[in-house]
Amino acid sequence: MRLVLPDCPEPLEVGQVTVAWTKDDQCGIRFMATSQDVQERLSQVYELLIKAQTEVAVLPVISLASAIALEAAGRSTPFMC
Repeated sequence: MRLVLPDCPEPLEVGQVTVAWTKDDQCGIRFMATSQDVQERLSQVYELLIKAQTEVAVLPVISLASAIALEAAGRSTPFMC
């Protein structure tokens, strides 16, 4: 299996995996045998994904209409794309 990561020009070769569908569109992946370097990189990616999920959950959500209304009222707002 190869994983394409946004910060790597080449796919990360992780070797043989087992994929098990657990529920609807969710699955689990078992990495059968990987090098120490690949294991470390997978751990980094996993930690970044977990961090991103928890950070996104606490960010305020604002609609484009609300942002336009705030801008028209002379109040700026942080806007994430």
